[in-house]
Amino acid sequence: GTPAVSRYRLEVMQAAASAGCSIQPIGIRGTSELFRARRRTSGSWARIRFGDSIRAEWSDHAGLLDLRERVREAVGKLCG
Repeated sequence: GTPAVSRYRLEVMQAAASAGCSIQPIGIRGTSELFRARRRTSGSWARIRFGDSIRAEWSDHAGLLDLRERVREAVGKLCG
């Protein structure tokens, strides 16, 4: 199925950009199977994948929305 992707707050994007930080996309796969089983079985593992850092830059509200969408897409690809 489609992985659940959390919402992304604009305040976080703005804070990263204001601090001159990059955003590190991280995807975690397999957690739904772990929670469904309520215990780890031999075939149930969570996998963590790290994407390329995204430079957090913005000049206006539209720039923040674009940054948020780029981060959301990057995480979605890592989880999918």
